[in-house]
Amino acid sequence: MTTSTTSRTHHPGVLWALAVATGLLVVPLQASLVRAAADDDLSTMIEKAKTPADQEAIAARYEKQAADARKEAEVHRRMEKSYGVSAAGGVKGSMTALPQHCAALAKHYDQLAEEYTALAAAHRAMAKREK
Repeated sequence: MTTSTTSRTHHPGVLWALAVATGLLVVPLQASLVRAAADDDLSTMIEKAKTPADQEAIAARYEKQAADARKEAEVHRRMEKSYGVSAAGGVKGSMTALPQHCAALAKHYDQLAEEYTALAAAHRAMAKREK
């Protein structure tokens, strides 16, 4: 009876690619879970709001979301520029839709920031009416 053993060789490049791919999947999942928990928390805050202080707390949350959206828009504007032109002056990414994708996301996050700012203002107005 002969047993055959096969030797498996792990290439560092393959292992690195697997590690990066795993990270690309895990990080967005964690971020979406954190966002979902924050959304549930905000929903609870809105449901239970009874005082001007409650409305101010909600307004502060929306202002934080607006600031985060503005930061995200700026990140995508910088990425749009990076995809559009390389440091050496040559065009990179021109064969892809990446610059347009980033421009669209920057516009989306700018609009989101405006919406969050309006929501914050509405809750501040509610707080003043309840005083």
